[in-house]
Amino acid sequence: MNLSWPSGGWWRRDLGGAHAVGPGSVAIAGDNDGDIHIELRFEPPPSRLTWPCQVGTVPALADQWQSRIPDALLHSTSRRSRTVILSGLGGVGKTQTAAHYARSRLVAGDIGLLLWITASSRTAVITGYAAAAARVHQHHADDAEQAAQSLLTWLGTTERTWLVVLDDLAEPGIMRDLWPPSRQAGRTVVTTRRRDAALTRHGERSLVVVGAFSSYEAKQYILAKLSDVPDVASHVGSLVEQLEYLPLALAQASTYILDRELTCADYLRRLADERSTLAQLMPEPQSLPDDQVSPIAAAWSLSITAADELHPPGVARPLLEMVAFLDGHGVPTGLFNTPRCLHHLSVRSRTDVTAADVADGLRNLGRLSLADLHDAGATLRTHSLLQRAVRESTATTPEGECVPDVCADALREVWPAIERDPGHAQTLRANVAVLAERAGNHLWRDGAVSEVLVLAGQSLGVTGHALGARAYFADMAQRAVDLYGNNYSLTYFLRELQARWRGASGDASGAAAEYDALRIDLVNQYGHDDARTLATRAELIKWQMKSGTVVDLAAYAKLVRDFERVEGQDHASTLILRINLADLQRRAGDPAGAAAAAGKIIGDQRRILGEDDPAVIDARRLLTHCLADLGDLQGALAEARAVMADCLRIFGPIHETTLGQRASVAHYTGRCGQAREAAVLLEELVAETADALNDMHPTSLIIRRTAAEWIGEGGDWSKSVSLYEELHDAYKLVHGPQHPETIRVRLELGRAHSEAGDDSAASIVLEAVAVDTYQWLPAGNPDRLEARSIWASHLCGHGDPLRGAAELTRVAAEWVKHHGAHHANTVDSMKLLPLLPVPSDAAAELAEALRDAFQSQAALLPRNHPRMLAIRDRAQYWYRRAQSDA
Repeated sequence: MNLSWPSGGWWRRDLGGAHAVGPGSVAIAGDNDGDIHIELRFEPPPSRLTWPCQVGTVPALADQWQSRIPDALLHSTSRRSRTVILSGLGGVGKTQTAAHYARSRLVAGDIGLLLWITASSRTAVITGYAAAAARVHQHHADDAEQAAQSLLTWLGTTERTWLVVLDDLAEPGIMRDLWPPSRQAGRTVVTTRRRDAALTRHGERSLVVVGAFSSYEAKQYILAKLSDVPDVASHVGSLVEQLEYLPLALAQASTYILDRELTCADYLRRLADERSTLAQLMPEPQSLPDDQVSPIAAAWSLSITAADELHPPGVARPLLEMVAFLDGHGVPTGLFNTPRCLHHLSVRSRTDVTAADVADGLRNLGRLSLADLHDAGATLRTHSLLQRAVRESTATTPEGECVPDVCADALREVWPAIERDPGHAQTLRANVAVLAERAGNHLWRDGAVSEVLVLAGQSLGVTGHALGARAYFADMAQRAVDLYGNNYSLTYFLRELQARWRGASGDASGAAAEYDALRIDLVNQYGHDDARTLATRAELIKWQMKSGTVVDLAAYAKLVRDFERVEGQDHASTLILRINLADLQRRAGDPAGAAAAAGKIIGDQRRILGEDDPAVIDARRLLTHCLADLGDLQGALAEARAVMADCLRIFGPIHETTLGQRASVAHYTGRCGQAREAAVLLEELVAETADALNDMHPTSLIIRRTAAEWIGEGGDWSKSVSLYEELHDAYKLVHGPQHPETIRVRLELGRAHSEAGDDSAASIVLEAVAVDTYQWLPAGNPDRLEARSIWASHLCGHGDPLRGAAELTRVAAEWVKHHGAHHANTVDSMKLLPLLPVPSDAAAELAEALRDAFQSQAALLPRNHPRMLAIRDRAQYWYRRAQSDA
């Protein structure tokens, strides 16, 4: 005979019809084999249940707990929705919000039953329901599923009020057939990192997204938690900002500071050191505060794994790894669809990843609260500490790919050829900046630099931030020096970009000085005939001219010959230099010679480069200007229209080259006597340019200036004044107040005031420009002389001719002194002087300048040379004027 004892459950078995019934009862049965089975029922006698009743342990509130915005949202949402889903990233305080709500409802007497369940699995939910069933109505079923259903039935029928909290729900499928019933008497609160659509139901289950602390909440928490730390008041802002207001991070960091007796400044220094991991900057697992069970980094690992397991599997994790190296405040999701990213994701997931897979992978990150998608999915945001935790385990993938390199290549591929959207351009630059910081020297290897770093700097310049581009490339050049030394090709390349944007930012003299220093270094390193040396000489001459230095045509012609000798006559650089030489010839007062040179260059370009090369367009634009200077305005207009037609064909209607050429056509239309038609064309063009380019793009600014001019010439000078005022603000913002173009816009504004009949406003503007340029710019600078000349001309025609004549004469003397007696601007400055009441002292000053010019030229030309005779005659004339007026 065998004696068997039941096991499990409530010790109840099928004993051939015999059952123990009631607490403490016994049932005995036998079978045909002679075995005896005994069932003992050890159910405790029913205890008297008191209300309100709590089943499960509600977590204690954290030290220095404070009421937050999510608390109010939960209370308000629960009044209109019977189930509230609190969703958010691990560590934002969802459980604390639910715990406070549960306690407050229980203390207020609003609920008869409070059931708190950790919903990490279906088994955990069922077990919690079964325990509540046993407690609430002494239901003891054979299996927990049956007991759980009995509780749900009771919740659906009882008149007592109840609250069920399902904490840390791992996934929606856990709750299949287990959702508490929707009744007026009951409420359900769920905390979860998930945001799946299956969690919500219209009219029944509402989602409340829980974020990090607000700035105020975070500061108040730290001030209370670290009240004994001496420097907390002065560093609280930096501390909460660096930890990005995440409650779990703030709690653990505070404990770390207190345990190690650090100051806030000490901790911030450690936090800034990327060599330290998050695990090293937070308490040990056994020292975590507020009954926390996981360090901050570990708190996210399960969510990352869960997201990566969702369909398409293996995509979410590598996406998050790339995000970790980018700007968490706004990653453009388009870069994940570039060929470089799709290849990387395919390698990582071992399957062919498509754009649809990328979209699903990004949404999976959102479903696990690891990231948020904004702007209709175009932008992704995530927490910086999550990024750091991911980064610490990711630099090179198991397949050997460098994640920062993948990000850099993807950003390069997604960069638009024309940056029409300034916001998008800023987003791309911000991501490059973060990538550069987080990648360290990954983007500077093997004597080279990632192309995207250069793209970001160029983007600053072309979107209207020349000063920013100048500073950006100065930093890059210094880093190249630190990594590779002064005499290295990459260093020279970045120094050239630094000099270029220094000039573009308005410092022509500084740019010329940098190009000259670069030229010397290149000569020493590569010799006089190296292409880089020759190109630097060309840029040096260009910026010398812009700074007011007189450049001899012969010197530039020698540069062209050197290019022809080294690179060949048909080299693209040689052709560009020939265009520049012809333009220099035009500006020196020889438009006929320049037109002839331009015609020959265009023929050579078409033969060598083809009809559609952009350099051909540049040469034809030069020919247009030459025709206008020769007085053939109709010919200039016809050529401008022909160039525009080719721009439309080659570049399309919204390319900056096409838009700029349309402005040129409108300009020559106005010069041909059709000012109103020009104004109409330009107003239409300004509107179209606003859609194609951003307002601060250099081409946009030029078009807006041209429009302001011809709207005035067309008869509406009041509107022209308003446009110039807007332009002045734009140029100050883009270039700064001392940039030559900003100065010219102010001069144009003064003229517009005058044409509009407001001579007082014109005088104020023009005199202010003259005074400012006199202070800002060196003697002889063309912009300084032009500003004084325009102001003096205004004085001559508007009430003070004597003062105006004196100033014009002194300007002419300065032109002679610094640019020579035969410079085109010198000649122009003296044309009207004989007709003006020039004071004797000013006349004497001009005569003296001409005498000095005669003596300096005597070493180069014979005294009977026509130029020498002309200078002598002018000097004698002004000596006579000075003596007669004395």
